[in-house]
Amino acid sequence: MTYIVTLTPEQMTSNEDDWLVSEDFTKGLPTGLDTSDTGTRLVFLVRGNPARSANSGRDALAEHGRFISWMGSVQRINTVGPVDRSITIEPMRRCPEPVPLDGPDGILASLPSTHRGYVERALSGSAGHFGTETWRALREALVSRHPELSRYIDWLLAQLNPLHFNVEDAADLAWQEQRDAAQTLTRVTDFPYSALSAWGRPSSREEPYLAGLIPDPVENSLIDHDVRVGLSREVPLFDDWRQRSDVRCDIHVLEDSAGRRLEVVNVNATPVESRLGTDMIYYHHPTHSFVLVQYKRLEPRRKEYRVNKQLLD
Repeated sequence: MTYIVTLTPEQMTSNEDDWLVSEDFTKGLPTGLDTSDTGTRLVFLVRGNPARSANSGRDALAEHGRFISWMGSVQRINTVGPVDRSITIEPMRRCPEPVPLDGPDGILASLPSTHRGYVERALSGSAGHFGTETWRALREALVSRHPELSRYIDWLLAQLNPLHFNVEDAADLAWQEQRDAAQTLTRVTDFPYSALSAWGRPSSREEPYLAGLIPDPVENSLIDHDVRVGLSREVPLFDDWRQRSDVRCDIHVLEDSAGRRLEVVNVNATPVESRLGTDMIYYHHPTHSFVLVQYKRLEPRRKEYRVNKQLLD
């Protein structure tokens, strides 16, 4: 199912400050609403239209219409009582700009009549949902009119459908180890797990784990963006980089609501690693200090690593 939760402007305003910090919201569902764990499990949070009434015409809708303001994913469906249910939405992300649903330029106007009817029915109460075919039509309309939403949708869907590693596959095993290293950084720095949790297999088995990360759409990925754009054919800012075989673009920048910044750079199999002999370099800007971390793989069966000359070196 793809869900729609409709809130009044007052409800939206009173919750938004909390959502920016907690990134989650629990919403009760109407009694009898189907809660089958199928479909995308995406959620669109819509700011309702207080001016809408039976006498409201098309002009009123255009001026006081409904807007998609937030997007999220159904993390779980909760049993409240014998018949009542609620959904927990986590994580959540605010849209760059509210997306109008009503009026000639709204999303509903670009939907085929059948799918528009299903979306309207989901919008008629405080919470509703629709099926896969209607979701496909809605996604096409959203991305066509608001291309910036594509990365939000891709990120949320990757959160909901994580890929599983095959421990018998060499590439998957290497990516799993690199994932553990990257997530160690988020734990050490107290960044949310979701910051690095959306991932798709890179196009090449030789690429590092970071190359498959789908960036959090609200992170400040300036370095990643600049390097990738600079290496494109249209913007020849780094011609000397493009001609080298050891160029690495897998740089990811995370920034939280307090302004703290975490930059993750994969330097595996580069001169940096061979010179320092370390697997992780953690630089703390406020104290101008380094922590060097060496990773060792445990012996598969005994799950141990012996203290030997290599470790001591």
